[in-house]
Amino acid sequence: DKKAYGQSKLANILHANELSRRLKKEGVNITVNAVHPGIIMTNLMKHSYFLMRLLQLITGPFIWKNVPQGAATTCYVALHPSLKGVSGKYFVDCNELRP
Repeated sequence: DKKAYGQSKLANILHANELSRRLKKEGVNITVNAVHPGIIMTNLMKHSYFLMRLLQLITGPFIWKNVPQGAATTCYVALHPSLKGVSGKYFVDCNELRP
């Protein structure tokens, strides 16, 4: 359900933030960030209800991302030199977002 999904996203963000804080406090040079890839067009919907599959077919070309687009934020946060040392943040569409 939507509430559980939202709670899991928030928990992921809070966990990344707290883990980042603890690692920094202990002097460990590891960065931790949370990312949201967006709504990805995959074949996972084939296991969903008919209405969800229909919704994907109708809205997919307009708002859903393909797999490379969905991976872009994760790759950006993990590899871009400008984010070296950045930790405890949340990223959406290759931009930091303050939840």
